[in-house]
Amino acid sequence: MYEDPNQDWSLQRWVAAGLDGRWSAAEAMNATERDNDYLIKGMLPRKGTSVWFGAGSTGKTQLLLWMAAAIAARRKHVPDWLGHPIDGSGHVLVLSAEDTDKQIFMRLRGIAKDVIGLDEQDARDTCARIHVMPFISMSEREFDQPNGLFSFEKGWGPSETMDAIRDFIEGWNAKAKDDDDKIVGVIMDSATSMAGFEATVSEAVTNFFFYLNRMCEALDLFWVIIGHTPKTQKINPDDPDADAAARLRGVALWTTAPRTTVEVRQALGPRSQPKRGFGGNSKARQAFEAKPVLDAGLAEKPSDVVIVRVAKSNYYDAHREKHFLVRLPTGAFEDVTDRLPKDNLPTADNEDATEEKAGAPTIDEKHEQGTAAVWELIVRLTDGGAAGSKVSGSLVSGAVKASRSGANGPHSDIQGLKHVIQAGTDKNGQPREGAVNWHLLRLRDRGRLVHSGKAYAIADEGAVVSNVASTAVLAA
Repeated sequence: MYEDPNQDWSLQRWVAAGLDGRWSAAEAMNATERDNDYLIKGMLPRKGTSVWFGAGSTGKTQLLLWMAAAIAARRKHVPDWLGHPIDGSGHVLVLSAEDTDKQIFMRLRGIAKDVIGLDEQDARDTCARIHVMPFISMSEREFDQPNGLFSFEKGWGPSETMDAIRDFIEGWNAKAKDDDDKIVGVIMDSATSMAGFEATVSEAVTNFFFYLNRMCEALDLFWVIIGHTPKTQKINPDDPDADAAARLRGVALWTTAPRTTVEVRQALGPRSQPKRGFGGNSKARQAFEAKPVLDAGLAEKPSDVVIVRVAKSNYYDAHREKHFLVRLPTGAFEDVTDRLPKDNLPTADNEDATEEKAGAPTIDEKHEQGTAAVWELIVRLTDGGAAGSKVSGSLVSGAVKASRSGANGPHSDIQGLKHVIQAGTDKNGQPREGAVNWHLLRLRDRGRLVHSGKAYAIADEGAVVSNVASTAVLAA
């Protein structure tokens, strides 16, 4: 093996591995096609990080405790969760800095007995396979450290608390007699109370997910983080799923670094007329997501209906459709998706099930998506789209180009940008159709932008618009 005494140990290893062919991609020719590896099919990857996010009081903790109990239960009792097969079984570790141990234990007992329907013995067996670290309830003798999992000493890295958690998992799994007696995953409640840094500190977020994803690979487990949306975040009533990932609080890496991001939110109720700032188009569909649940007599009011949907995933076969849950008086949920009439069920791509999309989008549809995406980008670049905020064509063009630098590129989560081409003119000196400058003129003609010298400024009408990415909003 090649060694150079003048190089540090890590570089020596890397050079040696490269020369020995360890990193050669030749092995790709021996790889076979296979589905992505899920613990819960289409919803929860077996390894790696996931973020489940939503506004406060939507029931995220309750939902994920239910998921933990479903995974911990024996498969003969609980074969699936939210209609998705569970492939395997194991122990789950719950980290909480928001609830006391008594609150968590009461919830788990209700889930095991009343929601899942286990008898006393099986409920006890299931709960025994869920480990809870309730940092609020720990005595100072048990725990005398900050609960933050990452800290900045010589640079952002795992804190003593994180090291202790990892030691616990490794120690438990080393003693486990069978695979289904090992800890297979962690639920962290929540990012705000436990991360150890602000969600907007990009360097901390980058190192946090890099460490967690590597640890998950090494220990063969999943790590679910409960995230939040800002209180001021608005949902576009014409297309509530279009900008779901952008609602997650913090820098873009909170949505791009995890294997999956899942939104948990209250279903939209009825609306009498379009809301100013979201297009004001009388022809635009106004989402009434709770309607099929109310019509079926499964809930009394829209606020009882909760939507769960994968907002973004690195896996091509992730389940993209909505789950409809009804909040029970006990605070638990009931999944009623399969009890709704299929011909009246809103889908992830279309709030009106009578309008089925056939094949790929047309050129006009791509242009509408592109214009909507450029508008969302402008809103981000101007810190919320305040009226009078200036933006230049070169700034927008540069941001569009940067968004295509890879999955982790800035603004890469704005899907419609893939239909936008770089600024340019045709042989007649006019903006090329579908180019950045063409979309800017379109937004000007639709009253979203006004000329301000050689740049543009956001018109007064755009001041209340935030994170909009639906074609309905910008329809003429």
